[in-house]
Amino acid sequence: PGLGVALLVVSIGYALPVLWARRRVTRRWGHVRPRGHVFADFGLVLRRDWRFATNQVAAYLNATVEIWIAGLVLSSLDTSLYSAAQRLALLLAVPLTWIQVVFAPVCARMLLSGEVRTLERLLRTGATLAALVTAVAWVPMLLIPGPLLGVVYGPGFEGAATVLFLLTVGSMANVLSGLCGTALTMSHHEGSVAA
Repeated sequence: PGLGVALLVVSIGYALPVLWARRRVTRRWGHVRPRGHVFADFGLVLRRDWRFATNQVAAYLNATVEIWIAGLVLSSLDTSLYSAAQRLALLLAVPLTWIQVVFAPVCARMLLSGEVRTLERLLRTGATLAALVTAVAWVPMLLIPGPLLGVVYGPGFEGAATVLFLLTVGSMANVLSGLCGTALTMSHHEGSVAA
């Protein structure tokens, strides 16, 4: 029953913001009638922006496939420990993701207007800010990974301390690379990001 309740709560957690957003969008854009064919337009977008789509799918799969592989090669207990550590380590990407969402349109505008020097300073500032905010979560994950896992997931998860430590060190490589992915994507170099 615990798993069923957890799935129900997660489903509601996804459904409520989606329903709220749908209501807002419908209220604002409900008068607009669609033109063209959705599937044809979708195909056009995929053909034109397949590199961007590939990057988005890869980012999603990166966070999921690791757990699937762990499930294939580890015991159920070790998979649970690995999954807990991996999910906690994913928190390190949140500050950088926030900044990327805000900086992407700014980056596109500055590239279009040719303000490359200002953009470079802005990207460095954003990357520094992301690294500082991420360090707030990273330091406890490095210094007290076992007790931190115990507080977040409960007793028995302290055994994933080494995995959490290693995953956070690896995750910091993404944070320390800063906003290069955003700059490349906004300057039509999605292929470099994909590579």
